[in-house]
Amino acid sequence: MLQSETVKKYDTYKDSGIEWIGEIPQEWNTITLKRVFSNRDGGAWGEEAQNNENDRICIRIADFDYPKMTIKHDIDYTVRNYATDVIEKLTLQKNDILIEKSGGGDQTPVGRTIIFNEDFNALYANFMDRLRVKQSISPKFIQYLLVSFYQNGITYQYIKQTTGIQNLDLTNLLAKESIVLPILDEQQQIANYLDKKCGEIDRVVETEKVVIEKLKEYKQSIITEAVTKGLDKSAPLKDSGIEWIGKIPQHWEDIKLKFCTYIRARLGWKGLKAEEYVEEGYPLLSAFNIVNSKLIFEDLNFINQYRYDESPEIKLQEQDILLVKDGAGIGKCAIVENMPIPSTVNGSIAVITTNYLLMGKFLYYYFLSDLFQAYIDRLKDGMGVPHLFQSDLKEITIVIPNISEQQQIAEYLDNKCFEIDKAIADKEQVIEKFTEYKKSLIYECVTGKRKVAE
Repeated sequence: MLQSETVKKYDTYKDSGIEWIGEIPQEWNTITLKRVFSNRDGGAWGEEAQNNENDRICIRIADFDYPKMTIKHDIDYTVRNYATDVIEKLTLQKNDILIEKSGGGDQTPVGRTIIFNEDFNALYANFMDRLRVKQSISPKFIQYLLVSFYQNGITYQYIKQTTGIQNLDLTNLLAKESIVLPILDEQQQIANYLDKKCGEIDRVVETEKVVIEKLKEYKQSIITEAVTKGLDKSAPLKDSGIEWIGKIPQHWEDIKLKFCTYIRARLGWKGLKAEEYVEEGYPLLSAFNIVNSKLIFEDLNFINQYRYDESPEIKLQEQDILLVKDGAGIGKCAIVENMPIPSTVNGSIAVITTNYLLMGKFLYYYFLSDLFQAYIDRLKDGMGVPHLFQSDLKEITIVIPNISEQQQIAEYLDNKCFEIDKAIADKEQVIEKFTEYKKSLIYECVTGKRKVAE
């Protein structure tokens, strides 16, 4: 973990005149953001690679590693072909800043920046602009300032969105916003300090992320082992006769879902017109409401009583299993537990109720297993828009012990998964803590709230 340190302050402060920055050291100055840059150039997508001297790497938004303020490494970059004059104008130099101008989303609004410091020739795509910092100013210090701009919501104020794509009004941002600057030597000292501290934070975060991935893999292995081999390691095994399952305990049986479940979905579903949604009513759950194999009653769409009653067979009941059968989320599943309000689902989700042969929670864990998910992946191979028909689902064969053993397995997995999920949540809290610390550290340093220069 990082060692805590005493925060040093400057001797005297003054009002910066910038609301989100507040007071700054007496010796620092304010400057309009556009005056920081000597050049601003939009990118170009070029043409298909032609395997000649005008082929160049083209940096895309997808290549940005925002947390580390650089581009991703150890990936295959896109190669495009450019006219000679475009190459001369748009070839990146070290310390060029690239800013995302179009794209973004609700969770990651447009406007993020990275600084280019690579040893290879590259151009950049048309959804970004290049900002070249004047020689009298530290590019890395400006990059950290722009990060703080973004993290504190200043960039967000300049986003325009008339369609699904966000566009950054960079011209107005540069013209209207101001920043604060110490002398060049101090800018470089601050940037070096932040490089060191942010590097330490990034390494902690990366370590925690690796642990989380290992915990998730461990959880999957426990689930898969329990629902296909049981809890008794000494139980004799037999060949299940099912290629994707392999060997199972000798006393287990195979059964098709149509014999142990009731599978249904909203029929003839063509979606709803915007005016058919209501502010209050019955939640119409979709694949987006299944997060980490749990039902999340957030960001809900509601339907009226008539729409709710037109499909009574998919009014959800406790212990129903929901399986996404359409689209990119195919195979995602959840179990209905402690439902806060009567709800139903849209046409992308199959509702599955088990009978006396099969426990709902056991089927839920079975669907989560690596073997079942791999089977689903094989089913959807080659599909344009992946789709599982109810008839296909009914023919899927699973393997089960008796109800008593199913319950034992389900209770065991409830306990084990709770422990693992708790460990994952603890690690995620550590990541959140260090991410917030990094954000505040950058802000404090680039606005003079924390003194790092001697």
